[in-house]
Amino acid sequence: MEGVGSAPATLSLLAIVVSLATSGCRIGSAPTAPPAASTAALLASLQTALPGATVALLIAEADTGRELVSVNPDTLLVPASNTKLFTTAAALEMLGPTYRYATELRAVDVTETGKVDIVLIGGGDPTLGDPSGICIDALLSEIAEAVREAGICERINDLVVDDSWLGADRYCRDWLLGDVDFAYAAPVSAASLNDNLLVIHMQATQDGVAVTSDLPYEIDSGVRVAEGTNITVNRIKPGEPVTIRGTISPGPGVDLYVPADDPPLFWAGRLADGLESRGIHILGLPRAGPAGPGTSLRTWLSPSIAEIVRETNKSSRNLWADLLFQTLGKEIVGDGTFGGGAEAVALFLERSGVRSGETSIVDGSGLARTNLTTARAIMRVLLSMRRSPRRAEFEFSLPVAGIDGTIRRRFAGTLLEGRLAAKTGTLRHVNVLSGYMRGSRDLAFVMIVNGRLGAARDATAAIDGFLVGIALMIDPGMGATGRR
Repeated sequence: MEGVGSAPATLSLLAIVVSLATSGCRIGSAPTAPPAASTAALLASLQTALPGATVALLIAEADTGRELVSVNPDTLLVPASNTKLFTTAAALEMLGPTYRYATELRAVDVTETGKVDIVLIGGGDPTLGDPSGICIDALLSEIAEAVREAGICERINDLVVDDSWLGADRYCRDWLLGDVDFAYAAPVSAASLNDNLLVIHMQATQDGVAVTSDLPYEIDSGVRVAEGTNITVNRIKPGEPVTIRGTISPGPGVDLYVPADDPPLFWAGRLADGLESRGIHILGLPRAGPAGPGTSLRTWLSPSIAEIVRETNKSSRNLWADLLFQTLGKEIVGDGTFGGGAEAVALFLERSGVRSGETSIVDGSGLARTNLTTARAIMRVLLSMRRSPRRAEFEFSLPVAGIDGTIRRRFAGTLLEGRLAAKTGTLRHVNVLSGYMRGSRDLAFVMIVNGRLGAARDATAAIDGFLVGIALMIDPGMGATGRR
Protein backbone atom coordinates (compact mmCIF):
# COMPACT_ATOMS: atom_id res chain seq x y z
CA MET A 1 0.00 0.00 0.00
CA GLU A 2 2.99 2.28 -0.48
CA GLY A 3 2.89 5.26 -2.80
CA VAL A 4 -0.43 6.78 -1.77
CA GLY A 5 -0.03 9.90 0.35
CA SER A 6 3.70 9.75 -0.24
CA ALA A 7 6.40 12.17 0.84
CA PRO A 8 6.05 14.56 -2.14
CA ALA A 9 2.37 15.09 -1.33
CA THR A 10 3.22 15.75 2.31
CA LEU A 11 5.94 18.25 1.39
CA SER A 12 3.54 19.98 -0.97
CA LEU A 13 1.02 20.25 1.84
CA LEU A 14 3.60 21.69 4.22
CA ALA A 15 4.67 24.30 1.65
CA ILE A 16 1.08 25.43 1.15
CA VAL A 17 0.54 25.46 4.91
CA VAL A 18 3.51 27.76 5.53
CA SER A 19 2.61 30.07 2.67
CA LEU A 20 -1.01 30.47 3.73
CA ALA A 21 -0.22 30.67 7.43
CA THR A 22 2.23 33.52 7.06
CA SER A 23 0.38 35.58 4.48
CA GLY A 24 -1.41 38.55 6.01
CA CYS A 25 -0.75 37.48 9.62
CA ARG A 26 -0.34 40.07 12.31
CA ILE A 27 2.19 38.80 14.86
CA GLY A 28 0.91 38.87 18.42
CA SER A 29 -2.78 38.92 17.55
CA ALA A 30 -5.29 36.80 19.46
CA PRO A 31 -6.58 33.55 17.93
CA THR A 32 -9.02 34.18 15.08
CA ALA A 33 -10.90 32.02 12.64
CA PRO A 34 -8.71 31.70 9.53
CA PRO A 35 -10.08 32.94 6.19
CA ALA A 36 -12.41 30.41 4.59
CA ALA A 37 -10.35 30.36 1.39
CA SER A 38 -7.16 29.57 3.30
CA THR A 39 -8.83 26.79 5.26
CA ALA A 40 -10.27 25.34 2.06
CA ALA A 41 -6.85 25.37 0.40
CA LEU A 42 -5.29 23.60 3.36
CA LEU A 43 -8.02 20.96 3.41
CA ALA A 44 -7.76 20.43 -0.34
CA SER A 45 -4.04 19.79 0.00
CA LEU A 46 -4.66 17.46 2.94
CA GLN A 47 -7.20 15.55 0.88
CA THR A 48 -4.58 15.17 -1.86
CA ALA A 49 -2.23 13.59 0.67
CA LEU A 50 -5.07 11.39 2.01
CA PRO A 51 -7.06 10.34 -1.08
CA GLY A 52 -10.49 8.91 -0.38
CA ALA A 53 -10.35 9.70 3.33
CA THR A 54 -13.09 11.36 5.35
CA VAL A 55 -11.70 14.16 7.52
CA ALA A 56 -13.45 15.71 10.52
CA LEU A 57 -11.86 18.74 12.14
CA LEU A 58 -12.92 20.98 14.99
CA ILE A 59 -10.80 23.69 16.61
CA ALA A 60 -12.06 25.95 19.40
CA GLU A 61 -10.77 28.27 22.08
CA ALA A 62 -10.20 25.97 25.03
CA ASP A 63 -11.56 28.34 27.68
CA THR A 64 -14.54 29.86 25.84
CA GLY A 65 -15.53 27.08 23.46
CA ARG A 66 -15.70 29.53 20.56
CA GLU A 67 -15.32 27.52 17.37
CA LEU A 68 -12.64 28.68 14.95
CA VAL A 69 -12.56 25.85 12.39
CA SER A 70 -15.28 23.28 11.73
CA VAL A 71 -15.26 20.55 9.08
CA ASN A 72 -17.65 17.57 9.24
CA PRO A 73 -18.00 18.00 13.02
CA ASP A 74 -21.16 15.88 13.26
CA THR A 75 -20.11 12.95 11.08
CA LEU A 76 -19.91 9.65 12.98
CA LEU A 77 -16.44 8.17 12.58
CA VAL A 78 -14.22 5.52 14.20
CA PRO A 79 -12.15 7.12 17.02
CA ALA A 80 -9.66 4.27 17.60
CA SER A 81 -7.67 5.00 20.78
CA ASN A 82 -9.26 8.43 21.15
CA THR A 83 -11.91 6.34 22.91
CA LYS A 84 -9.46 6.38 25.84
CA LEU A 85 -10.20 10.09 26.27
CA PHE A 86 -13.76 9.16 27.22
CA THR A 87 -12.64 6.29 29.46
CA THR A 88 -9.93 8.16 31.34
CA ALA A 89 -11.93 11.36 31.75
CA ALA A 90 -14.84 9.30 33.12
CA ALA A 91 -12.50 7.51 35.53
CA LEU A 92 -11.13 10.79 36.90
CA GLU A 93 -14.60 12.30 37.26
CA MET A 94 -16.60 9.30 38.49
CA LEU A 95 -14.02 7.29 40.48
CA GLY A 96 -11.91 10.26 41.53
CA PRO A 97 -8.15 10.80 41.12
CA THR A 98 -7.29 9.19 44.48
CA TYR A 99 -9.21 5.93 43.90
CA ARG A 100 -7.00 2.86 44.32
CA TYR A 101 -7.50 -0.80 43.51
CA ALA A 102 -6.98 -3.43 46.21
CA THR A 103 -5.59 -6.95 45.72
CA GLU A 104 -5.93 -9.29 48.71
CA LEU A 105 -4.11 -12.46 49.76
CA ARG A 106 -6.39 -14.65 51.87
CA ALA A 107 -6.03 -17.98 53.69
CA VAL A 108 -9.21 -20.05 53.49
CA ASP A 109 -9.63 -23.13 55.69
CA VAL A 110 -10.37 -26.37 53.84
CA THR A 111 -13.15 -28.09 55.78
CA GLU A 112 -11.99 -30.77 58.27
CA THR A 113 -8.57 -31.26 56.67
CA GLY A 114 -6.45 -28.81 58.60
CA LYS A 115 -5.22 -27.44 55.30
CA VAL A 116 -5.73 -24.00 53.82
CA ASP A 117 -6.15 -22.65 50.33
CA ILE A 118 -4.12 -19.55 49.52
CA VAL A 119 -6.26 -17.21 47.43
CA LEU A 120 -5.13 -14.14 45.52
CA ILE A 121 -8.24 -11.99 45.06
CA GLY A 122 -8.02 -9.60 42.14
CA GLY A 123 -9.63 -6.19 42.42
CA GLY A 124 -9.06 -4.95 38.87
CA ASP A 125 -5.58 -3.45 39.36
CA PRO A 126 -3.88 -3.09 35.95
CA THR A 127 -0.46 -2.31 37.46
CA LEU A 128 0.35 -5.68 39.08
CA GLY A 129 3.49 -7.00 37.45
CA ASP A 130 4.25 -3.60 35.92
CA PRO A 131 7.17 -1.36 36.96
CA SER A 132 4.64 1.34 37.89
CA GLY A 133 3.08 -1.05 40.40
CA ILE A 134 4.69 -4.18 41.88
CA CYS A 135 6.65 -6.57 39.65
CA ILE A 136 5.89 -10.29 39.62
CA ASP A 137 9.10 -11.24 41.43
CA ALA A 138 8.42 -8.76 44.23
CA LEU A 139 4.80 -9.93 44.47
CA LEU A 140 5.90 -13.55 44.80
CA SER A 141 8.43 -12.65 47.49
CA GLU A 142 5.76 -10.79 49.47
CA ILE A 143 3.30 -13.68 49.12
CA ALA A 144 5.96 -16.08 50.40
CA GLU A 145 6.75 -13.75 53.29
CA ALA A 146 3.06 -13.47 54.23
CA VAL A 147 2.61 -17.25 54.15
CA ARG A 148 5.66 -17.78 56.37
CA GLU A 149 4.52 -15.11 58.82
CA ALA A 150 1.13 -16.86 59.07
CA GLY A 151 2.87 -20.16 59.88
CA ILE A 152 1.00 -22.15 57.24
CA CYS A 153 3.82 -23.20 54.90
CA GLU A 154 3.24 -26.91 55.57
CA ARG A 155 -0.55 -26.77 55.22
CA ILE A 156 -1.16 -25.17 51.82
CA ASN A 157 -3.67 -27.11 49.75
CA ASP A 158 -4.54 -25.22 46.55
CA LEU A 159 -3.25 -21.93 45.21
CA VAL A 160 -6.29 -20.08 43.88
CA VAL A 161 -6.72 -16.90 41.86
CA ASP A 162 -10.13 -15.23 42.20
CA ASP A 163 -11.07 -12.70 39.51
CA SER A 164 -14.82 -12.62 40.18
CA TRP A 165 -14.83 -8.91 41.13
CA LEU A 166 -15.34 -8.12 37.44
CA GLY A 167 -17.41 -9.99 34.89
CA ALA A 168 -16.28 -13.01 32.92
CA ASP A 169 -16.14 -11.40 29.47
CA ARG A 170 -12.44 -11.49 28.64
CA TYR A 171 -12.87 -9.87 25.24
CA CYS A 172 -15.25 -7.28 23.88
CA ARG A 173 -17.65 -9.05 21.53
CA ASP A 174 -16.95 -6.41 18.86
CA TRP A 175 -13.20 -7.06 18.69
CA LEU A 176 -11.99 -8.79 15.54
CA LEU A 177 -11.13 -12.47 15.97
CA GLY A 178 -7.78 -11.82 14.33
CA ASP A 179 -6.84 -9.35 17.09
CA VAL A 180 -7.06 -11.63 20.11
CA ASP A 181 -3.78 -13.47 19.49
CA PHE A 182 -1.88 -10.21 19.84
CA ALA A 183 -0.59 -8.43 22.94
CA TYR A 184 -2.64 -5.30 22.22
CA ALA A 185 -5.81 -7.37 22.73
CA ALA A 186 -4.83 -9.18 25.93
CA PRO A 187 -7.83 -10.62 27.81
CA VAL A 188 -9.41 -8.57 30.58
CA SER A 189 -9.51 -9.96 34.12
CA ALA A 190 -9.91 -8.57 37.63
CA ALA A 191 -6.75 -10.55 38.41
CA SER A 192 -4.46 -9.18 35.72
CA LEU A 193 -0.71 -9.51 36.18
CA ASN A 194 2.07 -8.46 33.82
CA ASP A 195 -0.57 -7.25 31.32
CA ASN A 196 -1.65 -10.92 31.09
CA LEU A 197 1.33 -11.61 28.87
CA LEU A 198 4.17 -14.12 28.80
CA VAL A 199 7.34 -12.53 27.42
CA ILE A 200 9.48 -14.91 25.33
CA HIS A 201 12.92 -13.95 24.02
CA MET A 202 14.29 -15.71 20.94
CA GLN A 203 17.89 -15.45 19.77
CA ALA A 204 19.62 -17.07 16.80
CA THR A 205 22.83 -18.85 17.89
CA GLN A 206 25.42 -21.12 16.30
CA ASP A 207 23.58 -24.09 17.82
CA GLY A 208 20.12 -23.06 16.66
CA VAL A 209 17.56 -20.86 18.39
CA ALA A 210 17.81 -20.06 22.12
CA VAL A 211 14.42 -19.58 23.76
CA THR A 212 13.92 -18.04 27.21
CA SER A 213 10.88 -16.61 28.97
CA ASP A 214 10.27 -14.29 31.89
CA LEU A 215 8.24 -16.99 33.67
CA PRO A 216 8.45 -20.81 33.67
CA TYR A 217 6.20 -22.22 30.95
CA GLU A 218 6.31 -25.05 28.43
CA ILE A 219 7.30 -23.77 24.99
CA ASP A 220 7.10 -25.79 21.77
CA SER A 221 9.46 -24.00 19.41
CA GLY A 222 9.89 -24.98 15.79
CA VAL A 223 11.66 -21.76 14.86
CA ARG A 224 14.75 -22.13 12.68
CA VAL A 225 17.55 -19.73 11.73
CA ALA A 226 17.15 -18.16 8.28
CA GLU A 227 17.32 -14.79 6.61
CA GLY A 228 14.18 -12.83 7.37
CA THR A 229 12.37 -13.04 10.70
CA ASN A 230 8.81 -14.34 10.36
CA ILE A 231 7.39 -15.84 13.54
CA THR A 232 3.88 -16.97 14.44
CA VAL A 233 2.79 -17.78 17.99
CA ASN A 234 -0.51 -18.86 19.49
CA ARG A 235 -2.07 -17.34 22.60
CA ILE A 236 -1.67 -19.37 25.78
CA LYS A 237 -4.47 -21.87 26.43
CA PRO A 238 -4.83 -23.83 29.70
CA GLY A 239 -2.86 -27.06 29.70
CA GLU A 240 -1.22 -26.43 26.34
CA PRO A 241 2.33 -25.33 25.54
CA VAL A 242 3.03 -22.12 23.67
CA THR A 243 3.56 -23.12 20.05
CA ILE A 244 6.00 -20.99 18.05
CA ARG A 245 6.83 -21.53 14.40
CA GLY A 246 8.74 -19.66 11.69
CA THR A 247 12.20 -18.25 11.07
CA ILE A 248 14.55 -15.83 12.82
CA SER A 249 17.49 -13.92 11.36
CA PRO A 250 20.92 -13.79 13.02
CA GLY A 251 21.14 -10.67 15.15
CA PRO A 252 20.02 -9.23 18.47
CA GLY A 253 16.94 -11.44 18.78
CA VAL A 254 13.27 -10.66 19.25
CA ASP A 255 10.81 -10.48 22.14
CA LEU A 256 7.39 -12.07 21.75
CA TYR A 257 4.51 -10.94 23.95
CA VAL A 258 2.02 -13.80 24.19
CA PRO A 259 -1.42 -13.27 25.78
CA ALA A 260 -2.81 -15.81 28.25
CA ASP A 261 -6.28 -17.04 27.25
CA ASP A 262 -7.41 -17.65 30.85
CA PRO A 263 -5.54 -15.16 33.08
CA PRO A 264 -6.58 -16.42 36.55
CA LEU A 265 -5.72 -20.04 35.76
CA PHE A 266 -2.48 -19.03 34.04
CA TRP A 267 -1.39 -16.88 36.96
CA ALA A 268 -2.37 -19.51 39.53
CA GLY A 269 0.09 -21.85 37.84
CA ARG A 270 2.81 -19.24 37.58
CA LEU A 271 2.41 -18.16 41.22
CA ALA A 272 2.47 -21.78 42.39
CA ASP A 273 5.72 -22.33 40.46
CA GLY A 274 7.14 -19.16 41.99
CA LEU A 275 6.32 -20.24 45.54
CA GLU A 276 7.78 -23.71 44.94
CA SER A 277 11.03 -22.05 43.85
CA ARG A 278 10.99 -20.14 47.14
CA GLY A 279 10.68 -23.33 49.19
CA ILE A 280 6.92 -23.25 49.75
CA HIS A 281 5.25 -26.46 48.56
CA ILE A 282 1.72 -26.51 47.19
CA LEU A 283 0.08 -29.82 48.20
CA GLY A 284 -2.92 -29.38 45.94
CA LEU A 285 -3.41 -27.70 42.58
CA PRO A 286 -3.22 -24.22 41.10
CA ARG A 287 -6.72 -23.22 40.03
CA ALA A 288 -9.11 -20.35 39.43
CA GLY A 289 -12.22 -19.83 41.51
CA PRO A 290 -14.07 -17.64 44.01
CA ALA A 291 -12.67 -17.10 47.48
CA GLY A 292 -14.58 -18.15 50.54
CA PRO A 293 -14.37 -16.37 53.91
CA GLY A 294 -11.01 -16.59 55.60
CA THR A 295 -8.09 -14.71 57.09
CA SER A 296 -6.60 -11.78 55.21
CA LEU A 297 -2.82 -12.16 55.03
CA ARG A 298 -1.90 -9.08 53.00
CA THR A 299 -3.39 -6.36 50.81
CA TRP A 300 -1.70 -4.46 48.00
CA LEU A 301 -2.97 -1.07 46.90
CA SER A 302 -2.45 0.19 43.37
CA PRO A 303 -1.14 3.59 42.35
CA SER A 304 -3.87 6.23 42.23
CA ILE A 305 -6.32 6.51 39.35
CA ALA A 306 -4.59 9.76 38.38
CA GLU A 307 -1.32 7.84 37.93
CA ILE A 308 -3.04 4.97 36.12
CA VAL A 309 -4.84 7.38 33.78
CA ARG A 310 -1.54 9.08 32.98
CA GLU A 311 0.14 5.83 31.95
CA THR A 312 -2.97 4.71 30.06
CA ASN A 313 -3.01 7.83 27.90
CA LYS A 314 0.73 8.43 27.58
CA SER A 315 1.43 4.87 26.39
CA SER A 316 -2.06 4.11 25.01
CA ARG A 317 -2.39 0.89 27.01
CA ASN A 318 -5.42 -1.06 25.87
CA LEU A 319 -5.75 -3.50 28.78
CA TRP A 320 -5.48 -0.69 31.31
CA ALA A 321 -8.20 1.28 29.54
CA ASP A 322 -10.51 -1.73 29.36
CA LEU A 323 -9.97 -2.45 33.06
CA LEU A 324 -10.86 1.18 33.83
CA PHE A 325 -13.93 0.76 31.60
CA GLN A 326 -15.13 -2.36 33.43
CA THR A 327 -14.28 -0.79 36.80
CA LEU A 328 -16.55 2.14 35.92
CA GLY A 329 -19.27 -0.38 35.15
CA LYS A 330 -18.73 -2.14 38.48
CA GLU A 331 -18.55 0.98 40.66
CA ILE A 332 -21.10 3.21 38.91
CA VAL A 333 -23.83 0.86 37.65
CA GLY A 334 -23.00 -2.38 39.49
CA ASP A 335 -22.01 -4.31 36.35
CA GLY A 336 -18.29 -4.97 35.85
CA THR A 337 -18.54 -5.99 32.20
CA PHE A 338 -18.05 -4.27 28.86
CA GLY A 339 -21.79 -3.61 28.81
CA GLY A 340 -21.66 -2.04 32.27
CA GLY A 341 -18.68 0.06 31.28
CA ALA A 342 -20.52 1.32 28.22
CA GLU A 343 -23.47 2.32 30.41
CA ALA A 344 -21.26 4.17 32.90
CA VAL A 345 -19.30 6.02 30.22
CA ALA A 346 -22.56 6.99 28.50
CA LEU A 347 -23.67 8.60 31.78
CA PHE A 348 -20.40 10.53 31.95
CA LEU A 349 -20.71 11.68 28.35
CA GLU A 350 -24.26 12.88 28.96
CA ARG A 351 -23.07 14.90 31.97
CA SER A 352 -20.31 16.36 29.78
CA GLY A 353 -22.86 17.69 27.31
CA VAL A 354 -22.55 14.97 24.68
CA ARG A 355 -25.91 14.51 23.00
CA SER A 356 -27.76 11.36 22.04
CA GLY A 357 -26.56 10.03 18.71
CA GLU A 358 -23.12 11.64 18.92
CA THR A 359 -21.35 8.52 20.21
CA SER A 360 -21.64 4.75 20.38
CA ILE A 361 -18.94 3.28 22.61
CA VAL A 362 -18.54 -0.45 23.32
CA ASP A 363 -15.08 -0.74 24.91
CA GLY A 364 -12.62 1.37 26.85
CA SER A 365 -9.56 1.02 24.64
CA GLY A 366 -10.91 1.86 21.20
CA LEU A 367 -9.88 -1.47 19.71
CA ALA A 368 -13.43 -2.18 18.52
CA ARG A 369 -14.07 -0.88 15.02
CA THR A 370 -17.73 -0.44 15.97
CA ASN A 371 -16.94 2.47 18.30
CA LEU A 372 -18.28 5.65 16.72
CA THR A 373 -18.09 9.31 17.66
CA THR A 374 -18.34 12.75 16.17
CA ALA A 375 -15.58 15.29 16.43
CA ARG A 376 -18.04 17.46 18.32
CA ALA A 377 -18.50 14.80 21.01
CA ILE A 378 -14.75 14.63 21.64
CA MET A 379 -14.63 18.43 21.70
CA ARG A 380 -17.42 18.54 24.29
CA VAL A 381 -15.35 16.28 26.56
CA LEU A 382 -12.17 18.32 26.04
CA LEU A 383 -14.02 21.53 26.92
CA SER A 384 -15.80 19.90 29.87
CA MET A 385 -12.52 18.64 31.32
CA ARG A 386 -11.04 22.10 30.84
CA ARG A 387 -13.62 23.38 33.35
CA SER A 388 -13.35 20.36 35.65
CA PRO A 389 -11.60 20.21 39.05
CA ARG A 390 -9.82 17.20 37.45
CA ARG A 391 -8.40 19.35 34.65
CA ALA A 392 -4.78 19.13 35.81
CA GLU A 393 -4.78 15.33 36.11
CA PHE A 394 -6.47 14.95 32.73
CA GLU A 395 -4.24 17.34 30.81
CA PHE A 396 -1.12 15.96 32.52
CA SER A 397 -2.04 12.48 31.25
CA LEU A 398 -1.84 13.48 27.58
CA PRO A 399 1.32 12.84 25.54
CA VAL A 400 3.31 16.00 24.76
CA ALA A 401 4.54 16.64 21.22
CA GLY A 402 8.24 15.92 20.78
CA ILE A 403 8.59 15.10 24.50
CA ASP A 404 6.90 11.89 25.64
CA GLY A 405 4.31 9.20 25.10
CA THR A 406 2.94 8.25 21.71
CA ILE A 407 3.84 11.62 20.12
CA ARG A 408 7.38 11.91 21.45
CA ARG A 409 8.72 11.68 17.88
CA ARG A 410 6.07 13.90 16.30
CA PHE A 411 6.20 17.69 15.76
CA ALA A 412 9.90 17.77 16.71
CA GLY A 413 11.47 21.08 15.68
CA THR A 414 8.11 22.70 14.89
CA LEU A 415 6.25 25.42 16.76
CA LEU A 416 4.02 22.73 18.29
CA GLU A 417 6.87 20.86 19.99
CA GLY A 418 6.18 21.09 23.71
CA ARG A 419 2.99 23.08 23.03
CA LEU A 420 0.65 20.35 21.85
CA ALA A 421 -0.70 17.73 24.28
CA ALA A 422 -2.94 15.17 22.64
CA LYS A 423 -4.18 11.59 22.48
CA THR A 424 -3.46 9.56 19.39
CA GLY A 425 -5.69 6.98 17.74
CA THR A 426 -4.56 4.50 15.11
CA LEU A 427 -6.20 1.53 13.44
CA ARG A 428 -5.98 0.27 9.88
CA HIS A 429 -7.20 3.19 7.71
CA VAL A 430 -7.79 5.35 10.81
CA ASN A 431 -5.72 8.21 12.29
CA VAL A 432 -6.96 10.49 15.07
CA LEU A 433 -5.37 13.21 17.18
CA SER A 434 -7.23 15.28 19.78
CA GLY A 435 -6.16 17.53 22.63
CA TYR A 436 -4.90 21.02 23.36
CA MET A 437 -2.44 23.55 21.92
CA ARG A 438 -0.87 26.26 24.06
CA GLY A 439 -0.62 29.76 22.57
CA SER A 440 -1.72 33.33 23.23
CA ARG A 441 -5.00 31.63 24.02
CA ASP A 442 -5.10 27.88 24.41
CA LEU A 443 -6.91 25.89 21.75
CA ALA A 444 -8.74 22.57 21.87
CA PHE A 445 -8.74 20.53 18.68
CA VAL A 446 -10.07 17.26 17.26
CA MET A 447 -8.90 15.74 14.00
CA ILE A 448 -10.31 12.41 12.79
CA VAL A 449 -9.26 10.74 9.55
CA ASN A 450 -11.12 7.60 8.45
CA GLY A 451 -10.70 5.61 5.25
CA ARG A 452 -7.17 6.72 4.51
CA LEU A 453 -5.08 4.56 2.20
CA GLY A 454 -1.32 4.20 2.11
CA ALA A 455 1.16 3.98 4.94
CA ALA A 456 0.21 5.25 8.39
CA ARG A 457 3.45 7.25 8.62
CA ASP A 458 2.52 9.25 5.51
CA ALA A 459 -0.91 10.03 6.94
CA THR A 460 0.71 11.08 10.22
CA ALA A 461 3.13 13.41 8.42
CA ALA A 462 0.27 15.00 6.47
CA ILE A 463 -1.83 15.50 9.61
CA ASP A 464 1.09 16.98 11.54
CA GLY A 465 1.95 19.40 8.76
CA PHE A 466 -1.66 20.48 8.51
CA LEU A 467 -1.96 21.10 12.25
CA VAL A 468 1.25 23.14 12.37
CA GLY A 469 -0.03 25.36 9.57
CA ILE A 470 -3.58 25.78 10.84
CA ALA A 471 -2.26 26.56 14.33
CA LEU A 472 -0.03 29.33 12.99
CA MET A 473 -2.85 30.63 10.83
CA ILE A 474 -5.21 30.84 13.83
CA ASP A 475 -2.63 32.15 16.31
CA PRO A 476 0.25 33.94 14.52
CA GLY A 477 1.89 34.77 17.85
CA MET A 478 2.63 31.09 18.31
CA GLY A 479 5.36 31.29 15.69
CA ALA A 480 6.86 34.45 17.18
CA THR A 481 7.12 33.28 20.79
CA GLY A 482 8.52 29.81 20.10
CA ARG A 483 8.11 26.73 22.27
CA ARG A 484 7.00 27.15 25.86
